[in-house]
Amino acid sequence: MTEYRGSFHDGERAASHAVVVRLRMRELWIEDPGGKLLAIWPYDKLRAVDELATAKSARLSCADAPRARLVIEGEGFLADLAEEAPEFNRRTRALRRLMRRGLWAAAGLAAAAAVFWVVLPHGVPFLARMVPVSWEKAVGASVLDDLLAYFAAMEDEEEARTCDVAAGREALDRLVARLDGATESPYDYTVIVVDLDVMNAFALPGGYIVIFDGLLDFAKSPEEVAGVLAHEMGHVIHRHGTQAMLRQLGLAVIFDFMMGGGGSIGVELGSLVLSLSYSREAELQADATGIEILQSAGLRPVGLAAFFKRLQTREGDLTGPFQVLSTHPSFAARLDRLKDVEDTGETSMSPGDWAALKAICGAGPDDEDQTET
Repeated sequence: MTEYRGSFHDGERAASHAVVVRLRMRELWIEDPGGKLLAIWPYDKLRAVDELATAKSARLSCADAPRARLVIEGEGFLADLAEEAPEFNRRTRALRRLMRRGLWAAAGLAAAAAVFWVVLPHGVPFLARMVPVSWEKAVGASVLDDLLAYFAAMEDEEEARTCDVAAGREALDRLVARLDGATESPYDYTVIVVDLDVMNAFALPGGYIVIFDGLLDFAKSPEEVAGVLAHEMGHVIHRHGTQAMLRQLGLAVIFDFMMGGGGSIGVELGSLVLSLSYSREAELQADATGIEILQSAGLRPVGLAAFFKRLQTREGDLTGPFQVLSTHPSFAARLDRLKDVEDTGETSMSPGDWAALKAICGAGPDDEDQTET
């Protein structure tokens, strides 16, 4: 039986994994290199994520696992798949015809949208609100994969080192759940800690939030981390990332996901996120919403201001593509807005949870870092 090599993203965990693919009589088997069966995809549930334009690569999904992706490189797979599953080949040809017709409609819609952009200055926020949350989640998941690959390349690793020491993960999940429970939004938040000495965090469309271990090392209290998380949730709730992507890439973002894709613009979106700079209004709005989330959750809301005060002295350290927390507006303007926030509420974490979070990447916290705000 012929084996094919590829990469598999199960739609649940952040990273993709190398896999072996086998074509059975009525289904496709996905195994890890050691032979462990990871998934079985029936041929009648297979879907082409993009147009399958060449005989050298394929990007597939399954109706039973719509967020999962299987990418196979190498000649011969598509031909063998067409022989084993002729109904899949027919669907793919029909998809190509539909896409060609759809492109004409998209061109007309793009022309109308160009007028919309010129005539209505607030067209982008309006369009961002019209994007279904499910599409935002698909965009966020696709971009997250590309960014994790980028972070891995920074360290000459095959995969980005994400931090999931059990006690730290549980402590973080409890904090995220408490903040999430204080919001009235359609998003389910997925917070990932990346083991890089970078003092930053950012949010992606759909509820994905990335925190770097360098930020956890820098933070002096759980209130500071809670403040940063709530701030990033504010960006998600107001769809600032989606607005920025629409401004930079136009309706290509929407059209790509309307056509069932995502991979063709994933690299562009990833690059955009790394250079993202929100407007003064967006940052102040995320600050204000973050404070509201903390107050609604019954937590002390002063951590964000404390974090900014200390970060203000370190702003020069944030260079290159990691300036998301240090852009517009200035720290002085943001601190002026936060200075009158009343210091009431509970601490964001117990001492045990805080110590566990600081050690989520496997390193013990410094005594100095355990000082409360």
